[in-house]
Amino acid sequence: MTGAHGSGPDVHRGMEESGSWSPPSRSRPVLYNAVKGTADRGEETVMIETTPRVRLRDIKPYRLPGSLDELRGPAHGRIRLRHAVRWAPGDGIVDLDEPGGVRMAYQALIAEGGETDQREGINAGLLVGSWPDLNLDPRVRRLWEERFPELAAVRHEQ
Repeated sequence: MTGAHGSGPDVHRGMEESGSWSPPSRSRPVLYNAVKGTADRGEETVMIETTPRVRLRDIKPYRLPGSLDELRGPAHGRIRLRHAVRWAPGDGIVDLDEPGGVRMAYQALIAEGGETDQREGINAGLLVGSWPDLNLDPRVRRLWEERFPELAAVRHEQ
């Protein structure tokens, strides 16, 4: 069996026998080229092919409403965000009238919320006004701006 990271056969054998894992012993460390190249194991040279890192944010499915008109959340006051939307201690209440409240709630709703969360928690007018200030992953921002060109226009006005 080849272990994770191409560490060779028998990497996990020690765990099966003793219950704890220890790396296989080598007389010389293995050196890897960062992109493509060879691994130097003393007498033997092995070709190594690496692949680019895949990040969750690059493959995560994000949800978007069909139109901005569907976003009928409150423009003022307090809203409660489900724990799955905003992973923070407490009861998930965010005050939209407090400094940073809209930004905090909308960033969480856009990145982690489902369509129902977004429809109930985001106010379209408030979203358009705060869009340039939201700290969003570039892919999320691009998805929303492709669906809602008015958001891209607002951001480019500043």
